[in-house]
Amino acid sequence: MEHLRFAPGILRRLGEELNPNPDQGIVELVRNAYDADATTCRIELVAVDKPGGTIQIADNGVGMGQSDLVNGWLILGKSGKQIERTTAAGRRVVGNKGLGRLAALRLGQIATVETKTSKASKRLRLRLDWDIFDKAKVVESVPLTIEQVAPKAKDTSGTTVKIDKLRGTLGHAEVRRLARSLVLLADPFRAKGSFRPTLIAPAFKDLEKLVHSAYFDQAEFHLVATLSRGTAKAVVLDYKGDILFEGSHTQIRKSKDKSAPPYKAPDAVFDLWAFLPRR
Repeated sequence: MEHLRFAPGILRRLGEELNPNPDQGIVELVRNAYDADATTCRIELVAVDKPGGTIQIADNGVGMGQSDLVNGWLILGKSGKQIERTTAAGRRVVGNKGLGRLAALRLGQIATVETKTSKASKRLRLRLDWDIFDKAKVVESVPLTIEQVAPKAKDTSGTTVKIDKLRGTLGHAEVRRLARSLVLLADPFRAKGSFRPTLIAPAFKDLEKLVHSAYFDQAEFHLVATLSRGTAKAVVLDYKGDILFEGSHTQIRKSKDKSAPPYKAPDAVFDLWAFLPRR
């Protein structure tokens, strides 16, 4: 019985032509972390402004087991996301079917994935050397080995993807697009269990700050009003965090008898950020 096979050149075309900008592929790996219900995702760009650099994306999501790697991650175009549109934590799935991931993995010569579920005693490691694929006659002829390695200190669950020996470079424009995408994926208010990516890019310190601040440092005004045991308080800050105005319970309540009794309401916090459009 014969099977349809394909040449390694298809991998290049799928990766590079469908995702011509390298930041798009990196974002897809971050989306995979989001879909894995990760709360943290660390994106490190090391010497990416010249060929030979390294990209690493590490998350604390649910991780993958042997079956997940073999029957999901290694099958391009197939994903459980086609059926499951929300994650166990209730997030709406944002990743695609693996083609964006392929684009990121082929940014360098070698791609390594290490992953662990909370129940597993060891991490799984898979290494892809694209030079071996490029020299092969057909993709199916390249054997892949999934190794079991000792877990790291305080290792619970999660996945780390490392791309070494970058073939090209990432400039300020590409990293800025990446930073903006990370801001859009993150929960700016850092609620419990929310997704919070961190960008580590020594060559692009301004974009590290952009991801960390999520544009909040560009707000003209920040109003914070609280209600605690019926007592109200409000403060207005400027873009630097300095207090412009503040109001006490007595000033806010303004009752007719001037006694300013407490409100008959549960505790609450109102947080408003005001941005002025710039032309």
